[in-house]
Amino acid sequence: MHIVVEGNMCTGKTSLAKGLARDLESIGCPVAYLKLLLSEKKKPEVDEARMLGASDSEITALYLEDIYESNEIASEEIRAGKWVVMDRYIPSLLAYTHAKEPGGYNQLLQSIDHSRILMPNVMFFLRASTETKKARLGSKTDTSQFDLDNILNSDLETFLIEESKIYNPVEILTDNLSLEEVRRFAERILNIGGIQ
Repeated sequence: MHIVVEGNMCTGKTSLAKGLARDLESIGCPVAYLKLLLSEKKKPEVDEARMLGASDSEITALYLEDIYESNEIASEEIRAGKWVVMDRYIPSLLAYTHAKEPGGYNQLLQSIDHSRILMPNVMFFLRASTETKKARLGSKTDTSQFDLDNILNSDLETFLIEESKIYNPVEILTDNLSLEEVRRFAERILNIGGIQ
């Protein structure tokens, strides 16, 4: 089973993904929690490539490596009999890495080798109002202007929603729900019995 949690920053993605993984483990399900972002090991490589004047297609190739590597890891875990819970997926990578590049979304989409992409069984797409996201951002210790800009970027939010549609996501508005309520709702959708 491949479960993906998507959405903009400060909507509760990581809390839901980690909570689902923990709850699955508590009932004896073998589970792997994976987080898809431009990997920390790749970030210096991307930054250096940009400084050296790499073309958009060269930068795109670096992003694609992360997509494929994450999908290979997920595939291996599923073959080993584990449930995979993934925090973020392709829509986030597309949105956050190409948010400020004209035509960057389409360029990356056209470059993806879809035969190397693992379709999730279920995608949860979490949403929250701008006010809620800003309030949640204020409680974090590792925030930046980049984070605030992304929360306020309605184009990025729209893009995330549009790119997630092909996965037929279950949308959850998290404004008035506790973390536990969001998790319990997701577990009911997954029809996971035995979780306390």
